[in-house]
Amino acid sequence: MTKSFELGGGTYTLSFANQHTNTNNSFSVINPFYSSNLSLTFTQPLLRNRSIDNNRRQIRIQRKRLEQSDADFRLRTIQIITQVQQAYWELVFALRDQQNQLENLNLSRENLRRVEAQIAVGTQAPLARAEVQTELANRESTLLLAVQTVSIAENNLKQLIAKDATDPEWSAQITPTDTPKFDASPVNLNEALKEARANRPELRRLRLQTEINHIDLQYFTNQMRPQIDLQSTFATTGLAGSPCLTCQAVAPTFLQGSYSKTLSNLFSFDTRNISVGVAIQIPLRNTTAKANFAGARIQEEQLDASIRSQDQFIEVDVRNAAQAVETSRRRVLAAREARQNAEMQLEGEQRLYQVGRSTTFLLFQRENALTNARNAELRAETDYNKAIADLQRATSTTLRANSIVVDTPAQ
Repeated sequence: MTKSFELGGGTYTLSFANQHTNTNNSFSVINPFYSSNLSLTFTQPLLRNRSIDNNRRQIRIQRKRLEQSDADFRLRTIQIITQVQQAYWELVFALRDQQNQLENLNLSRENLRRVEAQIAVGTQAPLARAEVQTELANRESTLLLAVQTVSIAENNLKQLIAKDATDPEWSAQITPTDTPKFDASPVNLNEALKEARANRPELRRLRLQTEINHIDLQYFTNQMRPQIDLQSTFATTGLAGSPCLTCQAVAPTFLQGSYSKTLSNLFSFDTRNISVGVAIQIPLRNTTAKANFAGARIQEEQLDASIRSQDQFIEVDVRNAAQAVETSRRRVLAAREARQNAEMQLEGEQRLYQVGRSTTFLLFQRENALTNARNAELRAETDYNKAIADLQRATSTTLRANSIVVDTPAQ
């Protein structure tokens, strides 16, 4: 049985051996006989392998590898959640756009009903029906395209959340329950950069790799030292057996007996042996350890460069994501104002049309302008929520923002 200590690097070995011997040697005073040996050896490094050895090095490295796996898992989880969020908001937009196009189509149907009534009483020429029916057909075509967009957006989302092609969710209709949210306050760029540098799994993985490199540097530095080990051994021996009947010599009484007598002699420690010594190994050049240390130094420089590069990439990523949020925020405000103005213009055009001071063509233009303004507002709100999701990815706050807890692996 061997045990190594993490502190100090000492090692003890406890060994126990038994033998049962039969011999035809006429000079043996006991035959057959049992012999047992119990020894405890302790080795304490004084220079090399004292603070770190290969076993402790591998244990520490594997602990860091486990943390790296956790960082990789968090990174992949964040990526998947972001993809689902992007697909979800596209579905929300497609459904709202479909509803918007349907309302616009219903306006055309109402216009057709009104023109038919006017033609019936003779206040409009039959040619007016063709203009309304043309616009109605165009809006029906636009609605069909919006319905197709809804189907595509729904399938894209199902692809991310369904397990396989046989999943029953493929036949179900997805009804979004969350609506786009909007916060008029601008993004705090400095806070976003601070969170990104503290949370990004890619940066955490590189930092852990740097810690692994420091472990290697510590180990290879230690391996260049001379090896001086303090060694001590305590051993005891037990012996017993049956007296030899054909031997002229008489076996001592304490050696006569069965296996239990052997153990009794063993643990009496009358035949104990204690040795203490120092083993010294001084390498003349130790080129292997020096080469390994030089390689670790080069890797350290490479990791420093990778961390600087990754940090710069995160800087750009967060800035771009924050700019996208800010642009979308301003687009929402501008689109809302445009939609409100389009509503006022349509109301005014409708009043003019009712008193005969406007035409069907101008009325259709105002209706289409309002539909486009509403679509622009929906698009801006959707892009804003997608930009927020991307900013959460860039700052690695996706898990926290969605109340998702990933347990830290036990070590």
